[in-house]
Amino acid sequence: MKMTKFASKCAAVLCAMAVMVPAAAVAVPGTSVFSSNAIVASAAVTDFQYQGNFLTGDLFCKAGESFTMTVTLGAEDEKYGLDGFTYEWYYAPANSDNWTQLSYTTKSVTLKMSTAFNGAHIKAVKVNKTTGEKKELPVRTVSCTEITASLGVPTYDGDNWLKVPVYVKGALKNQISSLGCSLVVNPNVFDDCEFEFDCDTGDVDQAFSAYPDPDEAGVYNHITYTVMKPNTVNSYGLYGYFYVHAKDMSKVNGQTLKLRARGDSTVTGEGIDGNIVYGVNFKNTTVDTTLKALYPSVQTQVKDHKIGFKWNAIDGAEKYGIAVFQANKWVVKKQVDGSVTSWTSPQVGNGTYKMAVCAKVNGEWVKDNINQHTFNVTVK
Repeated sequence: MKMTKFASKCAAVLCAMAVMVPAAAVAVPGTSVFSSNAIVASAAVTDFQYQGNFLTGDLFCKAGESFTMTVTLGAEDEKYGLDGFTYEWYYAPANSDNWTQLSYTTKSVTLKMSTAFNGAHIKAVKVNKTTGEKKELPVRTVSCTEITASLGVPTYDGDNWLKVPVYVKGALKNQISSLGCSLVVNPNVFDDCEFEFDCDTGDVDQAFSAYPDPDEAGVYNHITYTVMKPNTVNSYGLYGYFYVHAKDMSKVNGQTLKLRARGDSTVTGEGIDGNIVYGVNFKNTTVDTTLKALYPSVQTQVKDHKIGFKWNAIDGAEKYGIAVFQANKWVVKKQVDGSVTSWTSPQVGNGTYKMAVCAKVNGEWVKDNINQHTFNVTVK
């Protein structure tokens, strides 16, 4: 099994507003930032179920679509009834602590998202009609930013492992604090999976490598989240690697690997009133392995008790080795340079020989599943 590398590096503590869009992008007057499609009353079943008050969490909403924010009353409010309160709603643009009161007084509001509203904060104040007491609920953040998560081209990593890059692009400041995704493979071809970070990791509070989904064969889940210091990908968006293990390398060509969503992806920074919740676009995340051949195709000819070998070139081959299986082990009879694609043996005795031609690539002999790539030569 691949060993998972976890390179934890110290990073500067983030200011919340440093990860949001510039203030100029949202500098619009008052309530003109968004429009209301409707004012929606929350269902009674959600009232009084918590000890304290609650406001709909941070959320993602595509520009042009609508989202709803709802106050849930606490158990201590039950004696005043559902109609015992009125509400004040406020918003502040990203990069700003200037709060503007909106014209809504209901416990639930539905607003239309716009790019100008990206990264803005919303809060509600509960006003007790009987006592006049005001209670401010936690601030929430809304966004319409979408990122992309995709797979790169797999490469062979030795011992039947494929190394598959994972790219996350479009995050503000290239920072992402939580990501949930699943790699989907053919379980008849692949039987194990690991994950390795290749980004500047923040204060990772929890990180799962890649564990098999308990309900679906061929699905491996990866989840990570941080608290204050996010993971930072490079300018290419490289987040890390999935390593997938093949049962038989001869069957991997033509296989498709897919990346799909699992959970939310957020950016978190110290002092931020809420989290940026991203939409994650997993389109075009299917890649074909299209691995280059690892073993050459070999032709043989026997003449005068000599065996002639001819094979096709393997990309990246530094050397080729001609081996024969003797006394229950493989014995290399000849090594030639990677530019050579033929060889004729000295005279050999009568018999049937189990043989193989292997390539040396990146300093290592490709010998996994060698028994799937052997051939017999009969001399008589």
